[in-house]
Amino acid sequence: MLVLAVVFREALLRALLQHGGPRGAEMAGVKLSWQVEGSVMRDLKLTDITASGLMIDKASVGEFSAAYDARAEMEDIVKRIALKNVEAVVDLRKLPKSETVVEPPKTASKKPPPLVWPSVIDIENVNASVTLADGRLLTVRGLTLRIGEGMPGVFECAEFKLEPGDLRVAGVKAGVQWKKRELTISGLDLPYGARLGALTIDLREWEKEAASVKLEAGIGKAAVMVEALARGIFSGALQTKADVSVTNFTSQDWKMPDGVSFGPVEVKVHAEGDPTKPMHLSVDGQVSVTDVRATGAMLDRVSAVFGVKDGIAR
Repeated sequence: MLVLAVVFREALLRALLQHGGPRGAEMAGVKLSWQVEGSVMRDLKLTDITASGLMIDKASVGEFSAAYDARAEMEDIVKRIALKNVEAVVDLRKLPKSETVVEPPKTASKKPPPLVWPSVIDIENVNASVTLADGRLLTVRGLTLRIGEGMPGVFECAEFKLEPGDLRVAGVKAGVQWKKRELTISGLDLPYGARLGALTIDLREWEKEAASVKLEAGIGKAAVMVEALARGIFSGALQTKADVSVTNFTSQDWKMPDGVSFGPVEVKVHAEGDPTKPMHLSVDGQVSVTDVRATGAMLDRVSAVFGVKDGIAR
């Protein structure tokens, strides 16, 4: 009897989604159709999804699926998410204008929100054309992201461009490491000849309101390193520490005006404090430039040490 009850409940939930979802979407002005599979209670699979209406000119999704455990801790509720074969044309200018409603200020929570960290994310072949509110056109083709704990991950994008403008990248590939509360992206080619060596986001101390970021990047022979740590993110006592260094940057690494050239630039900056209160930030640094040439002037070396505390230069 218990088995029959569970089977009946799962069938009822599937029927509600199969018919209720499109009806609810129609009430909101969107024509939606899909096929529903899975238990709904433990896993869900939607296939042959099509949608149109409002800001959606047309959209189709081959598959959206998820596996989850409602009895697990919030972080571990979602086990797997998959999104495959997406074709979408969206115009954000068609979004209905929302009325401005003045609400009383809410007391900010002093606790970090719960993290939801799926074990596996499988996104394959996403293609989208999005007209932004200002009329510019954002195009994404062949976006794929496959990551999972304990397995090598990959990020690929056949094309990403924004028109009008010169922002366009093609054939983008990067490695991705997906660990418990830690994400690392490496080997990513960026616009204007830059390259991301590695970007690591560490949320392992999220409950203690702490997060850190480490970035290694380069352009030409130049190298950029950034390390930043933030604490007290939600308690109203935000404090950050950041170190930035730039080495071996020369005029050959960036398009400069005619007649302007310089040798290696070395920069080191250390900052501490609350970035939301710039006047209370403490900043110390040093800059060194060699072989400066500009309109006939020549300098062998230019060096400077600087510091700012409580809004006052030192």
